[in-house]
Amino acid sequence: MNNALILREKTRNMNLLFVEDSEIVRMSAVKLFEEFFDEIFIGVDGKEGLNLYLEFQEEIDLIITDINMPNMDGIEMVELIKKENPQMPILFFTANDDAELNKNFNDLNIENILRKPIIISDFIDSVNKLL
Repeated sequence: MNNALILREKTRNMNLLFVEDSEIVRMSAVKLFEEFFDEIFIGVDGKEGLNLYLEFQEEIDLIITDINMPNMDGIEMVELIKKENPQMPILFFTANDDAELNKNFNDLNIENILRKPIIISDFIDSVNKLL
């Protein structure tokens, strides 16, 4: 069984919270994510993402979030979510690659980072490892 089929099997009854401020990136990523997740909650910034999480936390199985966003960045959003649920699986979705961000990832126990633009095989491998 290839990795995409393994991931589809793991995620077929799962829901995703996806937080991304760029409409173009959001639309293209959601098309990919729809192949794997039952329902996708979509936030356009960290504040909306946090509110969606708090409202639907019993339904959300995975979070994929951008880092640099208006109103509240992804790191602050994840810090608040991790206080509520330290076990919530989260992938940061970023074009950045610097030491300060990697330190934040380690501090928040984020092991997997999904780089922009999405390479489908990287998405599949990252989510398979996380779940």
